[in-house]
Amino acid sequence: MFFLAVGLSAETFRVHDTSILKVNENGEKSSVQCGINSCIAIKLPEDMTFIQGLELSIKVPQIVSHWYNSVAWSFYNDIAPVPDEGVIDYSGSRINLDTFGTPLNVHIKIPLKKNHKIKKDAYSILLSEIPDCKNNIIFYRTQLVMKGADEDIYDAKFDVSCKPIYIDKGKLNLQLKNTVEDAEIQSCTFYVDGKQWNEGDLLDIGNHTFSLVSDFYRNEVRSFIINQAKVSTLDISLRDIAPALRITCPENSKIYLDNQEIFENFDFYPVVSGEHTIKVVVGNYEVVKTVNVKNGRTYSVNVNVDALIEEEE
Repeated sequence: MFFLAVGLSAETFRVHDTSILKVNENGEKSSVQCGINSCIAIKLPEDMTFIQGLELSIKVPQIVSHWYNSVAWSFYNDIAPVPDEGVIDYSGSRINLDTFGTPLNVHIKIPLKKNHKIKKDAYSILLSEIPDCKNNIIFYRTQLVMKGADEDIYDAKFDVSCKPIYIDKGKLNLQLKNTVEDAEIQSCTFYVDGKQWNEGDLLDIGNHTFSLVSDFYRNEVRSFIINQAKVSTLDISLRDIAPALRITCPENSKIYLDNQEIFENFDFYPVVSGEHTIKVVVGNYEVVKTVNVKNGRTYSVNVNVDALIEEEE
């Protein structure tokens, strides 16, 4: 058996061809075919926020399984030049190497972050070293490492697919809208589950509570859900901190606020803080109420006219 040792120093080598395998950040598998003495440039997406690693699934040809340990796979750091279709001469430092045994399916998990949470299992190989991802590319190579194998092995093709391994996190996209058109949004402090939150912070998947606190707007509380590797959007219309009145009364009533008539019912009527007098006139029936309003509060006034029915003998 002729076998190659893993080396840390750079080596130069030639491959038969180079294939490009682009990783889909949406989680879907991407696939390519690779022959023996060939390489694959695994192209990473631009946004790696949620990706902690990759899972490489390799369908091994029958003849390679028959001549087990005859073909090796490896990964390289410091690869040059930048891998591309048509490039066959490279230099780089091999970071690990292993051979294909008898299984017809091989799964390789490639960690891309130091503090990854990818777990070892009995069905896959977890790389111990993190590739350098130079030029946003991971370099994978296959090569024949044993003499005496059947010549038909050179025609064998590996089906290689790749998908991201996500972290158990997501993001919140906060959309604030000022109820006063074109007005600049004033300072606010945000909390998620009672802890201060800043835009861009990653959140655990599951249910959460969002709170907005401000000296300029009313406090807001919302519930939202974070899904794995997804961005959840939360829309909030900022309400002025000035107190407001909400008045409902029978049709054709006359409404007076601080002795000034208001000609219709209103659901949200901003006022200044302090004491206000509300008078509602329904026919010959008159109701007068005084209310002391405070910033950040809404006060509801409901006027109903009821008929009392009594039965007598």
